Amino acid sequence: MCIRIFLLHQVQKGGRITTSQPVHLMLFKWGETASGSLQDLRSTFNNIIFTLTKENGDKLVQVSPRSINQKEFGGTRKSTSYAAEKAAGVILAQADEYGIVRAKLKVRGVGPGRDAAVRKLCQAEKLQVEELTDMTGLKHGGCRPKKRPRK
Repeated sequence: MCIRIFLLHQVQKGGRITTSQPVHLMLFKWGETASGSLQDLRSTFNNIIFTLTKENGDKLVQVSPRSINQKEFGGTRKSTSYAAEKAAGVILAQADEYGIVRAKLKVRGVGPGRDAAVRKLCQAEKLQVEELTDMTGLKHGGCRPKKRPRK
């Protein structure tokens, strides 16, 4: 979590004290200990996106292979299992930084990196996955088909 502190410059104009533009901006992290959290893993044929959230749904971190290394994971290499493992390693480090010990994992979509990412997250020593849920959409019949052509 980032907290922004503005140190405002006070200027006296015509006997009145007003504040002008911020002079200094400080950003710092404070250690938030979250006992449980949700990890959302969206996998497609072109990319894989990890989202680390609190229990109430507030997003803490979002990681994809492209955000880790733009040169190494560009184009079709974003969807590989190697890229998914690297992104899972980064999200595990971020979870450790926030003090997250237990998590529920939601997996959506299909793709080559999905199984590798789930395996990496479930075998992690510092993170205990309590629940693994597959939220992939299922086909249900689809749209109404076109009418038959006349003979």
